[in-house]
Amino acid sequence: MLENEDASIDLRTSAVIALGDSGDRRAAGPLLEVLQHGERELKLQAPSALVRIADPRIIPALIAAVDGPSHPDRVRCALALLAFDDPRVINAMIAMLKHREDEIRHIAAIRLGELKCRKAVGPLIESLQDSDTCVRRVAVLALGAIGDPKAEDAIKAMLQDTNPVVKRAAEEALIALKEKGSETNE
Repeated sequence: MLENEDASIDLRTSAVIALGDSGDRRAAGPLLEVLQHGERELKLQAPSALVRIADPRIIPALIAAVDGPSHPDRVRCALALLAFDDPRVINAMIAMLKHREDEIRHIAAIRLGELKCRKAVGPLIESLQDSDTCVRRVAVLALGAIGDPKAEDAIKAMLQDTNPVVKRAAEEALIALKEKGSETNE
């Protein structure tokens, strides 16, 4: 059905969605083929369909697609990676902090903060110099969420950022950092 170019794009899109809804891991192969070589309309549905299958074998393809040629595909694949608690995803998210697209860097910083990933402290500190305000804001908040005292000086430095939203985020991150420090002292 997916390769049948005589079938309407709506029908083939419905097939992609149905494969994802099936939860059947055997659907991963055809969906990966769509992700890598399918028509644009089908490729847009493939990442979320793959996530619903929840097969960790798809992680490398999603990571590779984050550097693909199409912006919506890259973002959808980065978002799809959020569904996996896997060391490969954490390593990919750390690498994505240097991605060429602001939106990808933003997604990565948020997720690393949610995971409280101490391994990401250094790269997140580097992200505090990002040209994008949103990336700086979420990076500083992620550092506060992680709660590693090694980030304190870098967070304090963000109180001098030219953007008031980033300054406010630095204030919140320092509060979170202090709360984490008092939790460990109890």
